[in-house]
Amino acid sequence: MPQDLPPSGGYEAVQYRRNIPTRGLRPLWYLVGMLGVVTYGWRQIFLGQREKTEMAREKMWARIHLTPLLQAEEDRDQVRRYYADLKREKELLGSQIAVGWFVGLRVLELGVEMGLWARVQASDASKDL
Repeated sequence: MPQDLPPSGGYEAVQYRRNIPTRGLRPLWYLVGMLGVVTYGWRQIFLGQREKTEMAREKMWARIHLTPLLQAEEDRDQVRRYYADLKREKELLGSQIAVGWFVGLRVLELGVEMGLWARVQASDASKDL
């Protein structure tokens, strides 16, 4: 039996690859797009940080310039409260103010600094005799 031989001129080439068209962009363009997105994000972070710093500086200077105004307002409130306390004390004591008592002075101020406490005690002692 004779052996089969290839045909003269050879066999046809076997197509082992699939001819699939490429879809989408080349990978380089995806890389460029991602680089653009990341660059934009970092730029926004940088600008946001700069604005945050500027706002903090503005807030600090606003506080510096408002401090005297706020302090004056607090002082006015304390003076108003002080005079209201004096008025209230005068109304509470009425005509029963003790000898040597001054409205608005504390007991320690009367006794130690002005020496009136000893005089008040002396006058009370003379009444008992």
